[in-house]
Parts: sequence; C-alpha cells; structure tokens
Amino acid sequence: MNTLKTICADVIYLPLRWKGVSIDEKFIYCNGFEDLHEKDIFRPNPVEENPRFWLEVRQLYFDFQDKKWERIESFYKKYGAIRRRAGSQSKFHGESINDVLAWLNWFRVLTIMTEYAKNEKLAPLWEMFGPPRDSEINGKNQVIYFVNMEKVNFEILPNDPPQQLIQPIHNQPTIRYIPTPHMSRNKLEYHTPQNDDQLLAATWQAIIEAVTDGLRPIALVPTTDRSPSKKAPLILWGFQADGALQAAFLQWFFQEIAHMNITTCESNDCNNIVLPPREKFCSDRCRQREKKRRQRENKKEASN
Repeated sequence: MNTLKTICADVIYLPLRWKGVSIDEKFIYCNGFEDLHEKDIFRPNPVEENPRFWLEVRQLYFDFQDKKWERIESFYKKYGAIRRRAGSQSKFHGESINDVLAWLNWFRVLTIMTEYAKNEKLAPLWEMFGPPRDSEINGKNQVIYFVNMEKVNFEILPNDPPQQLIQPIHNQPTIRYIPTPHMSRNKLEYHTPQNDDQLLAATWQAIIEAVTDGLRPIALVPTTDRSPSKKAPLILWGFQADGALQAAFLQWFFQEIAHMNITTCESNDCNNIVLPPREKFCSDRCRQREKKRRQRENKKEASN
C-alpha cells in the first residue's frame, strides 16, 4: 500500500481574538487584539474542540444578511478575522463586508451541495442545475455557476443584438460546472446533465473543483504535535488555516469529504484501503478469497 495514504495531518489554527469591533456599511474594523499567552498555543483550537465549528461559521452568512451585529461582534471577539488575520494583507485592521459575505456564501452553497449529493437529494440539485440542455456554439455558454454570479450583456459581432451571459463576479469565489463536450453528427456539443446519474456525477465534479479552489491557498507545512513533552515529537503535515473561514473549511473537508481513520484490507497480500460502509475487506472478491484461504488452513490443521 502507498504509505502516503496513511499520513498524519493536523489543522493549524490559532485565533487572534479581537478586543473590540467597529462596523460601518462596508467594513468591519478591529479595535486591537487580545494578548496571546503560552496556554493559548498549547490548548486545543476550535477545530479540535468543537466539531460543529464549521456550522457556526456557515451560520454567519445569515447573521450578516439579517444584520445581527451583536452575534457577529461576539464571533470576532472569540475567533478573530473570518477571511484572513486582520491587517495581514491590508492597510487597516479589518475586513470588507462584501468580501466576507462572498466567501461565506461560497462556503454555504458548497456545503449544502455536498449534503444533497451525499444523500442523493435530486430535486434540489435539479433546481440548481436546471433542465437538460445543450449547445453547439461553445462550452462557455453552458457553464453553470452556482454562487456569486451576475448577468452581463455582450456582442458576439458588431451590430449584432447583445447576448446575455452569466459569469462570476470579479474577484469573488464561485462554484461552477463545465459541461463535457461530445461529438454528435460531426458537431461538437456541450450537454448539461441529462439524467439522475449524470446529475450526481456533475455535482461531485463541481464540488471537487470548488474544494480544489479552497485548498489551493492553504499552506501545507511540516509541524509537530503541540505537547510540551521532551520526548521525540510526532511530525505532522499541518494545514495552516489563515482565519476562521479556512479553519472551518478544513474541518468540514476532513469531516464530510475526506476519508479519515482508514484501515487496510484483511485479505492476505492485499493492502487496499477499506472504505465505508465496508469494515474488513476492500471488496467482495477479497472477502471470499480470504474465506477460502482460512477454510484451507483449517482443513490442513484438522488433517494433522
């Protein structure tokens, strides 16, 4: 078995809590930071001690929509910045509300799409993708965007009537599905999902691409466990979360998408990974092969 499939990993997330919060129409400002102490470094972070942390972050989208400023202020005082550590890439200690909302909306839609796909809830997915359709013009006209998009008008040729195109808003994250091209009667056509099986496959394709976008900016660094023990430390691969949203995204990813606590097949000479709902063998073939092998061994022992 490839040993890379059994690596140890951790989410590195040290919240820089805000002392105070000021809010106007466009920005959330940080009025200083709480001091960090040694106990803050060694205690479990929110990802470790609160398995529902990602749900708490997702709820923030609705708090912003409903202008529940007290709850928002409480979150910043407890966890610090949402998108990035305050002041790390900006001239002021704070965050743009539009920027935070766009990313929270991206996270909300991504997690909901995943819930629908895992539970095969087809009706809401058909609403998101729309009815089956195809295009012989180009694939761009059939790309489906699920979040943070806008309608724009453009002219394909001068003096032609403008065509309407849905595209992502500039500098905002999106979730998209790009139809697969097919040759039909010597023509290249782009089809959106035509049936339930294609719908689920397309949903997972969109989810995986969005997860890739979310993982891309997160630093992956070797780290050690945070125990103050003098023994040789356990070396881990650390996913370095920069802000509450990345920490929540990583927690959700490892809880809901990635397969954790994996085991290997118990069949002799097979080291394949056993995925749920299987428990001991990677396949029925391995289960039967191991059963026959044990029967042969039992017969040998009985004959002796």
